[in-house]
Amino acid sequence: MLNKRLGILLLIFIMLLTVSCADNLARETKKLIIRKVACEVGERVKINVLNLEQGETVSYSYDSDAIYIEDGYVEGMLAGQAVQVNAESSKGGKGSFTVVVEEDYYSPIHDQENWFEPINIDKIDNLRPDFPLGIDISTLYEVLIKGGKFYNQDGIRQNVYQILKDNGVNYVRIRLWNDPYNTFEQDGQSIKVPYGGGICDLPRVLEMAKSAKRVGLKILLDLHYSDFWAHPGQQVIPKAWKDYTTVEQISKAIYDFTYETIQTLDLAGAKPDMAQIGNEITSGMILQYPGGVNQELTGDVPYYISESEELPSNISGSYLDARDNLIKYVKAGNTAVKDYDPSILTMIHLAKGMAGAEFIKNFFNTFDSVDYDIIGLSYYPYHHGSINQLSSTIKELESEFPDKLITIAEISYGFTFKSHANAANLFSDASSGERPMYGYVVSPQGQADLLVDVISALAQVSQGYGIFYWEGCWIPVAGVGWADAASKNSWANQALFSYDGKALPSLGIFKAIQ
Repeated sequence: MLNKRLGILLLIFIMLLTVSCADNLARETKKLIIRKVACEVGERVKINVLNLEQGETVSYSYDSDAIYIEDGYVEGMLAGQAVQVNAESSKGGKGSFTVVVEEDYYSPIHDQENWFEPINIDKIDNLRPDFPLGIDISTLYEVLIKGGKFYNQDGIRQNVYQILKDNGVNYVRIRLWNDPYNTFEQDGQSIKVPYGGGICDLPRVLEMAKSAKRVGLKILLDLHYSDFWAHPGQQVIPKAWKDYTTVEQISKAIYDFTYETIQTLDLAGAKPDMAQIGNEITSGMILQYPGGVNQELTGDVPYYISESEELPSNISGSYLDARDNLIKYVKAGNTAVKDYDPSILTMIHLAKGMAGAEFIKNFFNTFDSVDYDIIGLSYYPYHHGSINQLSSTIKELESEFPDKLITIAEISYGFTFKSHANAANLFSDASSGERPMYGYVVSPQGQADLLVDVISALAQVSQGYGIFYWEGCWIPVAGVGWADAASKNSWANQALFSYDGKALPSLGIFKAIQ
């Protein structure tokens, strides 16, 4: 009887073991059913897995730069490619599917001047290995959502961040405005009309920064501390701070805004590697009260700018009349960055003609009490002088500030004078005066020659540290102007892409010089 009972128990154990093994085997070999995905470059398409159980998640693996998968969505990165993707679920399911990125090849319309002929680019010796080779991309988000397309040198549509990376670019610069919108009440609803110019608020900056980091690019965050363009002629206080009456209140607002912005980017995996405290603060920072709210498009600066009024001297950050306030404002932004992460490099940015070397030295000496890292200069030859003047000024700055790096934070030049329906180019033959300037031909070769000369000038000093080409991706797309949607692109003929979005040979300088 005992043997019989033991036999029955053994049989039950074997049956249970068999069922368990069969269950595990079935779980391990469950086939995920996933439909083929088709998408364009830049299009995000949800991946549909048809037989997932509740709570079951899926991870994906693939060996290609032609697509990118994140959070269950696939995005096309390079046109005309078919990519095999393997999938595995959290419960052992496995499957595979194909992603097809639809074909899209460059069809020239506006390249009438042999823009894509090969150009000559010389290598540059003594270039430090961490030398930033950057492009300002601040309007790029708006260009893409309004239908802009970008093509590599082979004429294949490709993710523009990857095009930059493949051409030797290692940094992007992105400006940030606090609140670039007219906001008003209409029929009981709150209406927002953007000022334009790329509408560079934090959500857009975040998306551009994430896209840049995704392909391995570093980020220079350009904090304007304004709701719209800040430059020597205008430094309008953000609307949210307009009722502050003391330097302490404004300094705290600058600190908090800076710290929280860096934190937001960091938590999203897009922490800046460099931060610019103000933009072209030649005349100072926080200088005017904001003007009114316009409810219609103007095709020009918003009332926020055109109706602005000067701040009183007790809170103005004027370089000439309230220098102590300016130092406190710059220090507040700089301290916020360093408090969050001391490894993030900080920059103070000036726009001044290179003939004014003494002014430039005096300006940066003003901030001796600020623990910043980089002297940032704008250099447009048609505004700021010859390459010889630039080189001389850089050498003087090297001697005056041996503990500071020196960066050209903005530079550009034209590749054509041809017009375009969506452009009102500031760099034009009608208003060019002595242009082309200093022997630089208006062509992709001229763009490359200027950049090589400027980078060479920086490489001649030990503290020479980088160059950022301004708005190199701002191609002429309808509705993406320098102000609101009624304005036009003012920079299209100084981009590093043709009017139709194909990479110009001059973009290749960043890789060719190394």
